[in-house]
Amino acid sequence: FGLCVSCMSSCTDAVNDSIEETEKEFKDEYSDKNGKKTFKIGETFENKHLKVTITDVNTDWKDYSEYFEPSEGKKIIQIAITAENVGKDSEDISSLYFNCYADDVIVDEYIWSEDSYDFGGTISKGKKTTGYLYYEVPVNSKKYVLEYEPNVLDDEIQVTFNLN
Repeated sequence: FGLCVSCMSSCTDAVNDSIEETEKEFKDEYSDKNGKKTFKIGETFENKHLKVTITDVNTDWKDYSEYFEPSEGKKIIQIAITAENVGKDSEDISSLYFNCYADDVIVDEYIWSEDSYDFGGTISKGKKTTGYLYYEVPVNSKKYVLEYEPNVLDDEIQVTFNLN
């Protein structure tokens, strides 16, 4: 009986060690290669799959259609973004991987842009995409932050782009 308990304990320990190692590898794979979690405009987040850079922010974008103006008391911000596939396979990226906050309150994505450079898609190995993300924010907001989840299956791995 003691031998069975010892074997079961060893097996359980081995399984737990394996799970911990897999979780560490997963976090290492999707976290920034330099361990950074906060970025400024022009700085690049890079993991084993993608490089993501916010290249510019227009906090008073007005090139929208008269039929799709922002709501009362709101304006649109435009975020220029570039993503490059540095991984081994094709990679997907879209606005679904991002959340924007104005003065620490989450805001809605603005999807009515007539701009032909909306951001996202499947990027082949060694290729890149550029485009824009748009958000509807209160006119008087002062601080803008964009959160990025490199893997939508794990919300613990997040990075922040300060947009001011």
